[in-house]
Amino acid sequence: MSDDKTQDRIQRFEQAVDKRIKYLLNKRGDKAKRAKAAQWLGEAGAPRAIPALVEVHESGEKDRELMNAVTYALGQYRALEKAVGADKADSFEGALGDHPEVMERLRDIALKGKFGKRKSFGALWAVALILLVVMVGLGGYNASVLLADTDDPADEPELIVAPTETPAPTATEDGATAAPTPTETLTPTPTIAPEDIQPYVRQMTDAIRDITLPRGAVDTIEQNWIDWREAGRTQGCRDRTPAIPDDVFIPDNLLNEVEGLREVQIQVNVALSLLRQSWRLFEESCQAGAPVQPPEFVIDNVIATMQNAIDSARTQIRDLQARVQ
Repeated sequence: MSDDKTQDRIQRFEQAVDKRIKYLLNKRGDKAKRAKAAQWLGEAGAPRAIPALVEVHESGEKDRELMNAVTYALGQYRALEKAVGADKADSFEGALGDHPEVMERLRDIALKGKFGKRKSFGALWAVALILLVVMVGLGGYNASVLLADTDDPADEPELIVAPTETPAPTATEDGATAAPTPTETLTPTPTIAPEDIQPYVRQMTDAIRDITLPRGAVDTIEQNWIDWREAGRTQGCRDRTPAIPDDVFIPDNLLNEVEGLREVQIQVNVALSLLRQSWRLFEESCQAGAPVQPPEFVIDNVIATMQNAIDSARTQIRDLQARVQ
């Protein structure tokens, strides 16, 4: 398969992921179709969808179908991680060597569309999904899902605002095409000035810096849960809960116009939300005199996901700063 064709498939998959993330985050959207988008993202194996799924999961929305779909999707990502036996010390790249039987199958999935039926793979399908991310080098995108349904418009969630169609030119009686009706020149969309964006970039930068200071909110909560896991007790209950910055609000016009801004905001707010959740669980545990959740669960799921969001936010903030200076 030519490089051009491969890149075209990758691009189409990226667009499909973006569309579903945006639809999932639209609280005014149809709940059933948002649930379908969440399920698709969970099965797609595109890790950059995780912050959006976590954001909806933490939002407290009451629709059962939507929340079940979001929970299912997040569970899929956790299952994929466990499928290759990767932990904090291992990378998925390193896990490749433990699954040589997957390699040829992955090439067929990524480049030839031979993805077959998921039920026929069993656990191998979970391995294939996450390893495909590494093999194809898509920065977290699972190209195989591109071939599943992104080419079928019927499978796409309906968007709230349908694109405006350009009327086709009408034919004259003699068969010639009528001249198009002159239209007014459209006023170009004003370019957003860097100074409009920089305050929000600084706010996100400060939020990540503040929570990751030495012996700050992140370090302290992680150590408290480690103490509870390893020693069965912690002195942290005597300490005051640190202040955690509020979520970052950015106007929709900037989020819609500035490439990458929404993604950074999601990562930062997910990190802050999970940090609050870690502390809330800790406070409840202190009041109960014992962990209300297994420390291993909090460390391996809540705190680990928070740390990943922080790392991603830092990288994306640097990229954004370079473009808005």
